[in-house]
Amino acid sequence: MKLFLLCASLLLSAPAAHAEDAKITTVFMVRHAEKNPHPPGGDAGLSAQGQLRAVELARVLSAEHLAAIYSTSFGRALMTAQAVAQTQRDSVTVYDPEHPEKLAESIRRQSGSAILVVGHTDTLPELYETLTGAAFPDSTNAPYDKLYVLVLGGSGAHRLLTLHYGARPQ
Repeated sequence: MKLFLLCASLLLSAPAAHAEDAKITTVFMVRHAEKNPHPPGGDAGLSAQGQLRAVELARVLSAEHLAAIYSTSFGRALMTAQAVAQTQRDSVTVYDPEHPEKLAESIRRQSGSAILVVGHTDTLPELYETLTGAAFPDSTNAPYDKLYVLVLGGSGAHRLLTLHYGARPQ
């Protein structure tokens, strides 16, 4: 709840805020937690450090009521999302990273809600750009410890807050 209120105040304090911005959507975006080594194109799930990070993400978001939790079908992303879903007593909806416009449409239909998206270094920027029409401002390749908080207003206004959670990646 604290994160949502902070995000709402950031958006509403913007000079361009209007009445249609009253329905604020908060999209929490994270890269999956640390993965086990795997061959190219493979998926070996989360490492021990990744499992700890997934639990920490669940703790950080535990006070938020998430209307939806989205993840790609890769095990490392699903395991990260499932840790949060378990705390939220919810399920994970798998999205197709090849079609960020479909995920963006699902998010827009849930206007006024808080949503978690677990993705990858290439899918998070694409989703951000699809939702906002702006270039993703973080060129650091989405480290494991970053929590991007995208606040969307009803009129298309948006703000991005970049936070860190858990231990710094090694």
